[in-house]
Amino acid sequence: MQIRVDYLTTTSGPTLTLNVENWFSNGWLPYLCPQQSQIMHVNCYRLVLNLIIQYVFFYGLARLAEVCLLFFLLFICSNAPFYIRTNVVRTSFVMVGGFTLPAIAAERACATLWVSTYERNRRTYISWLLVPIVNLISVFFAILYITGVWNISYFLCIICVANLAALFIFLSCARFSVRFYLKSISYVSASARGNYSLSTRFQNIQNIRIHKIMRKLFFTSFTLNILLAIVFFLATSFNRSLLSRLNYEFFNIIIAM
Repeated sequence: MQIRVDYLTTTSGPTLTLNVENWFSNGWLPYLCPQQSQIMHVNCYRLVLNLIIQYVFFYGLARLAEVCLLFFLLFICSNAPFYIRTNVVRTSFVMVGGFTLPAIAAERACATLWVSTYERNRRTYISWLLVPIVNLISVFFAILYITGVWNISYFLCIICVANLAALFIFLSCARFSVRFYLKSISYVSASARGNYSLSTRFQNIQNIRIHKIMRKLFFTSFTLNILLAIVFFLATSFNRSLLSRLNYEFFNIIIAM
């Protein structure tokens, strides 16, 4: 497959477009690390990229190491501390999937707070702050779970409540942003007169479309996270190990996709 990566300059800053042409000569790094997408802001992309890198690359390595250490633990030598550390690493990567959507909701709250200037001034420091916070929280909860300080039910309740709150924040911010852009279109149309900017109006219309698309996408993701947490909680509460295991593997597959 051949893809050409082009950067365009619009009123909202650099935008990434993907065209079918010469994938290898232009490289794959700009595709993985876009400066700004037509669908998501660069801060949203950075949070999603953090989830992808940790889960796709590091989670598989941690799980392989866990299997190897378990083999050595059972058949060769007793080295339980290394097995526990590896399990902590693997579990923390799984928990990143439960806290990424709340982090995106926090980023969207910041975008709503600075809605009038957020596209011109991207404020990338927001994602640089949210990424380590999500990772540290995930590692902290993984340590509490592996060491037996907290039961799995506590984490499921926390993830469920966090995602419900994030869903409310995300939908509220999306609604406010759409109203803001609608008012901007009306204001520009009524007041610009001679120096009316078609590009500004077009950009506002595109922003409205993008927010509506993101609202549907993230509503589905939030709902799936919450349903998985509820099913897993019920399975563990009634000691249905097979159901909880199937739900756990289904959660892994969803994140991988």
